[in-house]
Amino acid sequence: LWFNQPASSHHSAAMVATQTPLPAGGGSVVAVAGQGGGGGGGGTSWLVNSGYCVLLYGLWEFLAKLATVRGLSASEEAIMNKIGFFVGMPLIMAPSSAPSSAGGSSQGSWLSRPKDAILASFLSGLASAFASLFQSRARVGGDASAVSALCASYTPLTLLLCALFLKEKVTKNKLLGMFFTLIGAAFFARS
Repeated sequence: LWFNQPASSHHSAAMVATQTPLPAGGGSVVAVAGQGGGGGGGGTSWLVNSGYCVLLYGLWEFLAKLATVRGLSASEEAIMNKIGFFVGMPLIMAPSSAPSSAGGSSQGSWLSRPKDAILASFLSGLASAFASLFQSRARVGGDASAVSALCASYTPLTLLLCALFLKEKVTKNKLLGMFFTLIGAAFFARS
């Protein structure tokens, strides 16, 4: 399979997709590898990484709801969730011979990075911790699918903040996507 994308200064003009069969006739996984510069993640495209993220967030939401249904309070679930995060993150980020992701460098310590970047990342984690707690509280009283859809509808806010502060381009497609994101969240919330 061959995917074509418009060329830009940050992404390659084309990506190659390979299909890998799963064991025991379980279908297949399509992996898309970028050609050329940009993208990041050791040659894996942003689209594939986003797909993995969607799958894992779906699993995360299900398992978190299962934990509350089986007896954990929202606060207990949020704490166990973060314990799992801090146990898993060092394993995932363990040093290896794989190339670092785009924008990063394998040279020097992370403390040698710009201080405003470190602060932004720290504040991102802090916002994530609070958001996770509020999502856990919402999940206790609501359907996991509705809570997940509403909590995932932060994209319009991200679009506006990135346009204002990072000068990211707002296109007709992004505005249309923002509209459908909010409409979809509204449908889930009313179910």
